[in-house]
Amino acid sequence: MNKEQILEKITTFFCKSNDFNGMPLTNICEEICEKCAGELDEVDVKSASPEFLMKFSNPCKGSEKAAENIKQIVGELVNEDKVVIVYDLNPHVMRFPPRTKADQKKFLNENFAEVCAYPTKSEVAKYIDFEKYKDSPYLKKMWECGSNLEPIYFDLEILENYSNDPRYIFNWGHYTGSIHLSDDYYESLDMKPRDQTYLEHFGLGFRKSDGHRVASVPLIYLSRLTPEHQQRWKTHEEEAPCFMDPDYYTTSIIGNWAEDVPIYDAFIYEIEVINQMCSAANLPNLFRESFKNNRPKYFRIPFRNTKEAYHTSVEEMDKMISQNLNKKFFESVLRADETYRTVKHKTSGKDAIEQLGTLALLNHWIKTRVKFNSKEDEVEVLTNLEAFDRVRKIRQSPAHKIEKDEHGRTFADLHDEILNSAYVGLRTIRLLFTNHPSIEKEVKVPDWLYKGKIRQFGWKGQSPKS
Repeated sequence: MNKEQILEKITTFFCKSNDFNGMPLTNICEEICEKCAGELDEVDVKSASPEFLMKFSNPCKGSEKAAENIKQIVGELVNEDKVVIVYDLNPHVMRFPPRTKADQKKFLNENFAEVCAYPTKSEVAKYIDFEKYKDSPYLKKMWECGSNLEPIYFDLEILENYSNDPRYIFNWGHYTGSIHLSDDYYESLDMKPRDQTYLEHFGLGFRKSDGHRVASVPLIYLSRLTPEHQQRWKTHEEEAPCFMDPDYYTTSIIGNWAEDVPIYDAFIYEIEVINQMCSAANLPNLFRESFKNNRPKYFRIPFRNTKEAYHTSVEEMDKMISQNLNKKFFESVLRADETYRTVKHKTSGKDAIEQLGTLALLNHWIKTRVKFNSKEDEVEVLTNLEAFDRVRKIRQSPAHKIEKDEHGRTFADLHDEILNSAYVGLRTIRLLFTNHPSIEKEVKVPDWLYKGKIRQFGWKGQSPKS
């Protein structure tokens, strides 16, 4: 088998594959190596198990004369920029950009039975008309031999469109997510074919120059969007250099566990642990709901850097804190006369009874029932809890007047700052409860929470380094 025939086989295999797959060189070996002939069938990438694909091997393992001939020819094709060799956990897809020619030839000679060969863009162009895919820019890029996991970066505003569209199931885990079509709308007459699409996987990223948050999407998943949605994403593409969020890269690309827990998850877990501590102390729960199984929609990184998005996220925080405080808890730890105050009526001047709000009750309980080692400790605790009052005041601002919406990075900074401050307030309450004698034995605080392994997403000096 000569060079032209081998190149043609590699190129046609790629062009006819379902997912831009590389050709195992053992397929060629099977045709011309006497020891391999008849022993192997062509690999069906779709049906073969991952274990088989990773351990795929041929009987001669590249040791026979025929295999040596293939190595020599393919090595020449690599030098001529006509073929790329991939040796990876799953070489049947090109996950990352090609390695150096020296590395490719090393893989070719030392790992012959486990490599796949891919044509280069110039060779594919002889079989595929790239202009045919001009309306699908990311599919076109895959045909041009782009790597599957090449990250493309976008303004986060693109996610807002899907998050607010009830036709899609929008999943967001703070640094990774997915978008799927809802079953309720899949067969709807109102659902146009152009919108019957999904995005299997995307994640968080950052702009290198200033830490501006962006969306990071592997090229292969973008290529599966409908042409109309690919064009929609294209208009939001980020031109400045960016990098993937380290936790997104670690969990989704490398396949390892992230070391820290997102602050949004820690926020909810603090509420849950506080309620567990209340139960252990035979007290009503301090919070009516933990939101563990009912996470508020906008309790996340804002996708738009606007005043409206900022106020919406703060409103969610207030619902989880002051609006969520349980008055039954305070009724059990305070006297009845401590739950209200006497005020003068604005018009008549007569005395009137005014029930204390939940935040006022919380502060009063701490001031009158918690024993501190020093005045400094008390001041620190009460200062940390001031974040709850700030959250409430920020929420009340748009509730009592119509404000003009604004756009700017400042609102993302404000969101991060108030979120971090409110979290410190929750952690402070949890630490106060740990002094109760019944709690230490019955409530086990997770190690990550105890050690403060909390992942923040702020932009001011807290953005991950590339």
